[in-house]
Amino acid sequence: MTKPKIGLMACLVFIALGGAACSSAELRTHIVSVAITGGVSLTNEPEDSVAEIASSAPVIYLSAQVANPTDSTQVRVKWIKSPNQVILTEDFVGNRQSGNQFEFDRTKTVSALASRITKSGISWEIGEYQAEVWLGRALAKIVPFQIITDTKANQLSAQRTINQISLSDALDSQDRVGASKTIFDQATNMIYVQVELARPVSDEIQTSVRHLASDQTITTFTTVPVGTNPLVFTLSRERFGRLWSNKLWPTGTFEVTVRIAGIIARTQTFKVV
Repeated sequence: MTKPKIGLMACLVFIALGGAACSSAELRTHIVSVAITGGVSLTNEPEDSVAEIASSAPVIYLSAQVANPTDSTQVRVKWIKSPNQVILTEDFVGNRQSGNQFEFDRTKTVSALASRITKSGISWEIGEYQAEVWLGRALAKIVPFQIITDTKANQLSAQRTINQISLSDALDSQDRVGASKTIFDQATNMIYVQVELARPVSDEIQTSVRHLASDQTITTFTTVPVGTNPLVFTLSRERFGRLWSNKLWPTGTFEVTVRIAGIIARTQTFKVV
């Protein structure tokens, strides 16, 4: 009878110690998250998280969340152009209440700081960069990022704005494309094109449809979207079939191209058989 009781007591002690260890880990000062961003909120939270920055960007921000800070917590941010060129070093001690808007608040359980570097010339030097976040003497986080040309940055932005292009020969009860299809019959009456947005955009969106074999663009839909609701366009055989003598869709591959402010964001093909 004695041995089982001893075993049970040992298990209880182990569980209790494990719980204490977890509680201790949760309460220690640490860096929760770090993001390179194009802007921060009034509480230093990132507006977005990016890995590529346009060379013309006037300011680049780093946002870092500090958890369970103490009166002696010190955070240092180092901005580095690879491999080892230090551009800027900035220190934070949690005294946001003194009026420094980019400081974290050591009186809060979790609070964010913001470090920033400002362009000094016409543009940033293209290349690889990284930001290091130090907690005291310990390296807590490393965030790599790139400075890229404005042209490439605009292309990436356009690509990330369009989630996907879907096609179907029917709409559902919400006037969105039904079962997605990429192969249609020549006599299909309606082909619906749906462009799904990942985020709001204020620029003009052009959606063109081209028959590849004849290199003929049969139509281009132009719109400025409101919000992120999907854009749905209709290809009617009654209207566009007139382009061909038999009033049917021509066989072959068609390409749907979506451009934002003239920049190609995404393409999708479908076939008529």
